[in-house]
Amino acid sequence: MTFEERINRITDLGELEGFANKRKFFPMLDPWTAGERDLILRRKFELQTVEWPIGATLLKAAQAMSSKMGTLKNSITKGAGNVPAFVGEIMVQQLIGAKRQNTFDYDLVMPGGARVDVKTTMTSVPPKYDYDCKVAAYYKQDCDWYAFARVTYELDRAWMLGFYPSAKFFTDAHHYQAGDPDKVSGRIYQKECYVMPLWRLKGKIDEPV
Repeated sequence: MTFEERINRITDLGELEGFANKRKFFPMLDPWTAGERDLILRRKFELQTVEWPIGATLLKAAQAMSSKMGTLKNSITKGAGNVPAFVGEIMVQQLIGAKRQNTFDYDLVMPGGARVDVKTTMTSVPPKYDYDCKVAAYYKQDCDWYAFARVTYELDRAWMLGFYPSAKFFTDAHHYQAGDPDKVSGRIYQKECYVMPLWRLKGKIDEPV
């Protein structure tokens, strides 16, 4: 059995975490090679990512929420970005069992009280583990966790990608100023932001924060 076949047989994030960190308990083992580490990170992303078909009921609910919200002052998209944002919010809410409490600082509240803000990005392709998520520098909301989602431009599919504690995100993510090139792709950032690869996101929200 190859290493990749062994990894792909793991179907639980907890099991994968134990497998990936076994040198903590058996330090005599050889460290993972770069290729093995890459396969572990890919599998982690596969296990924690949830693909969600956007049906008519969900889309109708998102459109109603968008209409109620209206167009934000100075909105670049003139309100057009509200629908996919609400699609992401509804999807995450249903998957984690949270309650909606839409404020500037957060969108959802977990049963234990943790406040979650959902960051949704539109996409034309399914997400990959080495893609990025980002938070604008001027969006440091007073919340406990960020949840990251992606929604297709066609509004037919969405993905919940993972979570990260908001306070740690700004210390663990890479900070780019407006005009800086991305250290991997070279693209120029138009606004100051904090960027993190998707494989670093957590698969669940741990309470209490």
